[in-house]
Amino acid sequence: MGNLCLRKKPKQQALVKNLYQLQLDQIEEGNAIERHNQHVIKVEEQPVEQNTSGDPLIDTPTQGADDQHTNIEIQRSGSFTESNQFAPPQKQQVGFNQEQEQSIKEKEFKEYLQKQRIQEEEELKRLQTEEAERVQLKEKQDKQKHKEEQERQNRAQEQEQEAIRLLQKQQEQERQAQLIKQQEEEEKLKKQEQIKQQQIKEEQERIKLEQELKQKKEQEEKDRLRIEEAQRIQAQQEEAERIKIQKEKQEQERLRVEEEKKQQALKEEQERLRIQKEHDEKERIRIEEEKRLQAQKEEQERLRLQKEQEEKERLRIEEERRLQAQKEEQERLRLQKELEEKERLRIEEEKRLQAQKEQEEKIRLQKEHEEKERLRIEEEKRLQAQQEEQERVRLQKELEEKERLRVEEEKRLQAQKEEEERIRLQKEHEEKERIRLLKEHEEKERLRIEEEKRLQAEKEEQERLRLQKEHEEKERLRIEEEKRLQALKEEEERIRIQKEHEEKERLRLEEEKRLQALKEEEERIRLQKEQEEKLRIEEEKKIQEQKEQEEKIRLQKEHEEKERLRIEEEKKIQSQKEEEERLRQQQQKEQQEKLLEQERLRKEQEEHEKLLKQQQLEEEQRLQHEENERIRLQEEKLKHEKEQQEHQQHHADHFNFEWIDGGENVLLTGDWLKWQEQIQLQKHENKHHTKLDLPKGKYQFKFIVDGDWKTSPHYPIDAATTNNIIEI
Repeated sequence: MGNLCLRKKPKQQALVKNLYQLQLDQIEEGNAIERHNQHVIKVEEQPVEQNTSGDPLIDTPTQGADDQHTNIEIQRSGSFTESNQFAPPQKQQVGFNQEQEQSIKEKEFKEYLQKQRIQEEEELKRLQTEEAERVQLKEKQDKQKHKEEQERQNRAQEQEQEAIRLLQKQQEQERQAQLIKQQEEEEKLKKQEQIKQQQIKEEQERIKLEQELKQKKEQEEKDRLRIEEAQRIQAQQEEAERIKIQKEKQEQERLRVEEEKKQQALKEEQERLRIQKEHDEKERIRIEEEKRLQAQKEEQERLRLQKEQEEKERLRIEEERRLQAQKEEQERLRLQKELEEKERLRIEEEKRLQAQKEQEEKIRLQKEHEEKERLRIEEEKRLQAQQEEQERVRLQKELEEKERLRVEEEKRLQAQKEEEERIRLQKEHEEKERIRLLKEHEEKERLRIEEEKRLQAEKEEQERLRLQKEHEEKERLRIEEEKRLQALKEEEERIRIQKEHEEKERLRLEEEKRLQALKEEEERIRLQKEQEEKLRIEEEKKIQEQKEQEEKIRLQKEHEEKERLRIEEEKKIQSQKEEEERLRQQQQKEQQEKLLEQERLRKEQEEHEKLLKQQQLEEEQRLQHEENERIRLQEEKLKHEKEQQEHQQHHADHFNFEWIDGGENVLLTGDWLKWQEQIQLQKHENKHHTKLDLPKGKYQFKFIVDGDWKTSPHYPIDAATTNNIIEI
């Protein structure tokens, strides 16, 4: 609309100037004809003089003035030459020829004026037609731009909805993965519980078999004792005194041995129960610790992902708000510039009528325009630099945050490495899957940010091209205006010399009336355009309010979804805790039942031993000897295994470290050196190598090649720390 107004004003001014010039030409034509008629009358009244050759002559000064005036009129009509030299006729011939010339001049001059009027009218009609076509074309372009803007907004909304849908789908996949993981954990706990129950059953079967074996041996012993008792009864009468003394000694010895055996069995049973309790307690603590670490790790991972997602969402919202504020600021500046441009053109139009101040005002406005253009370009550069600096700072903070998280993860892994090494194999697959999902999420986020940057760059490029076109159009109009003004100035200067003071006054009054009418027409057009501009601004505000309402609804839905996920996560954690408490209580109950069963078996065994203590003294001694021998062998075996294990733990193996990828100075460092000390590698041909004595275990290391820390592709690489790893 602003450009259309700028294009209309110079054309209206040109039309006014053409009309003004046409009226001046008409007045000048009437004056010239009147002067010419007066001159012809004077020439006819003057006497004809004879020169020495007898030819009649016209008075020289009068003829010179007449020639000069005639030359001027011929130049305007374009029908005669500048010399205008005639042959000296007689007095009557001169008058007749002058009348013919006068009539021809008048006729040609009238034809010229009529042609000029026709041309001016045709030019005016053509300009009006072009103006109408230009207005229609501008309206079509505005409609097309509005339609494209609406389509662009619809596409942006569709993309935003697609992104929300993908995010919801990803969250649903994460929830499903967590449910699957929880189901796997429950299955694993059930399997462990089944294994424990199977072990308990096997232990009960073994105890039952031992009891049956003991009962069988006791029955055999009873039979043997019964036969011996019959034999002793037969010889009892003969050796009563001897047997009595011998029985007393045997009874004392048996009681002593029985007491010792009972104490030994009690000690062994207590030791076995204590060892079993300790083993069960350690197993329970290990399982609880594993569960706690797993839950802690999952909770930390969930919190970290949630924080990253919230941070990214917050940055995206801030970026959108900043872009929205920047667009509003640019729109405000553009409207302000258009208003300033309109005001400047109005002032320029008023001051253009003043001939003496015109050039100075033009130079001042040009300087102001250049200064504003320079300030605008500087402001755009500053905003661009500020935006780039903010983007750089944001990326740097993200990198620092990732580096900090990576360092903390390394420390935590280093502290828990010994405990997690035992369960690393079963969690490695889950860790790889989590890293893959995280990388996919980061890749999607990076693509979304790149798409937003690309759209922003396209918008900025379109805005820059639009401003550049407007500037070129303004510059072209300014040059045309200057040329027109220059031509008009020259024409006005020529007219100003020829016209009279009274004619000036009359024309000035008429010109003021016409200018007043034109100003009223322009004011009406301007008010109509301002009304259209207000309607357009109100439409844009409505669209903006609709966008803000949709954004508010979207944020509210996201908040509700996050709250729902949080509540589900809390319920899940609560149910998991209740399941763990139930399993723990069940284990305690089973342990108590097991202890009661063992106590009952022990009491039954003691009672059974009391009943058979007189008959199985020798058998018990033999069994005691065998049991002692078995325990001694078992202890020796355990001691041997312990010594072998300690020997394996403290035994060192030679490991050869090699670097074959070039370089002059190669150093080695690793976690067994706490990454502080460095070992020089020996160079042999194109290889660098060294041998180190390291205990058995898993180590991380890196090579320092000519001052640069590098990993070798010939050794395994840890995905979490990007270090080489070995296991001895």
